[in-house]
Amino acid sequence: MSHDPFGWKGHTLSGKYRIEEVVGEGGFGVVYRAHHVDLDRPIAVKCLKLHELDKSQQDQFFQEFLEEGRLLHELSRQDAAIVQAMDVGVAKSPSGIQTPYLVMEWLAGRTLHTWLAQCRGLGKPPLPLDEAVVLLEPVLRAVAIAHEQRIVHRDLKPSNIFIAQIGGRQTTKVLDFGIAKVKQKTLVGASRYQPTMISRKNFSMHYGAPEQFDPTFRTTGPWTDVFALALILVELVSGRRALEGANEIELGRCVTDRESRPTPRNRGANLSLAAERVFAQALAVDPEKRYQNAGAFREALEAVRSSDRNASPASASTRPSPPPANSPPAKAPPANSPPAKAPPARAPMLLGVVLGLVALMSLAAAAVIVWPALFDDDESDASSDASPSELTITIPATAEPTKPAAPPQPAPAATETSATETSVSNPTSASVSSWPVGKRACDAAISAAINKQCWWAREYLSRCRGSKRHIAQANFKKWCQEAPRPEW
Repeated sequence: MSHDPFGWKGHTLSGKYRIEEVVGEGGFGVVYRAHHVDLDRPIAVKCLKLHELDKSQQDQFFQEFLEEGRLLHELSRQDAAIVQAMDVGVAKSPSGIQTPYLVMEWLAGRTLHTWLAQCRGLGKPPLPLDEAVVLLEPVLRAVAIAHEQRIVHRDLKPSNIFIAQIGGRQTTKVLDFGIAKVKQKTLVGASRYQPTMISRKNFSMHYGAPEQFDPTFRTTGPWTDVFALALILVELVSGRRALEGANEIELGRCVTDRESRPTPRNRGANLSLAAERVFAQALAVDPEKRYQNAGAFREALEAVRSSDRNASPASASTRPSPPPANSPPAKAPPANSPPAKAPPARAPMLLGVVLGLVALMSLAAAAVIVWPALFDDDESDASSDASPSELTITIPATAEPTKPAAPPQPAPAATETSATETSVSNPTSASVSSWPVGKRACDAAISAAINKQCWWAREYLSRCRGSKRHIAQANFKKWCQEAPRPEW
């Protein structure tokens, strides 16, 4: 960039700032890359244009500018997100123009305006709200601090926000704090009846608030910066400018239309309803209805971000946000596709069979003991070689009958007409009258069958009565390979 209206290139400003080249030019002034001779470090010097001011206005502006520069220096020391102001002054340029200048830290990076233009050129999608707020968080914080000290920017826009690389990390910084305020105060004091000139000269119309287009709304203030910050965020999340118009009249009509606000959803962004409400308040036509400072706007954004992150999928599905304008429609499932199956319910095992028939402990024992009997013949044969402990549980000791040390031999078939007539040839055997009956006999039959003492199992089984009888029969059949007697 070679245009140098002041002629400072190649000269030294105030004896210590060697001007190297022009790096930017705008409506307010020209930005130079320079070198601080004493500190031996690169710096930026912004020289302001005052061609629209007469001599009396220039003198007033110089005084206001110096006061604002000192205030900006103090403000920039409080937050790193405000570009650091190192010096302020007035000098006569080589071309003979009295030049108010501001010396600032040199930043490596690009403006948000340039970054947005590059993203559009590459076809990149807009940012989600969470990422957009993170990107502008330093700016939101810095403007909030300035508002606490009754300092207003009045010309926030992407070209006044710088994306800098400092110490290997990316951050954003605010440029030109206070300059718009000084110029507006000067012009208003010199000509109270020129609101059109003031609005045209002292803010960027694509990021202006209603009170900047039409002074009848209210004077500018922190709420004006809130409006501009909201417009910048809308551009980040929608990929397009929030205010669209070919000239000042169209832009003024757009920004003051109460029926159509430049909110994210109205610009095609996919945001939650809660986030849309925050922007609707920040972009209210009436300044009294907006967030009154950047701190309140920042808190509202953080609250809605937390709410969106913590929202459950169910609640999100009941109140969906509209999809982006360029997103393809969702595909419906095929007409013949089967409905989704619900996971099968797990009913408690044997609950319908034994509920109310046996006690809790009997149910547990029966469930495990009867399980092998439910297999088919192949599975029973295959598992008959395994030890009993691998297939069954142990019957409690109280259920086992008293029996002789050596099991007796079976009686002749003729004498086996009934259980009560059975005789035991071994003199050490217990008396038949002392054998268990009922459920205890069933438990004894099960235990004897498991131990393959089939003679005992058969005799106890003949005395088995009750709900465990079918379990005893099943175990007898499995372990003794005999069918029950016909009279059973």
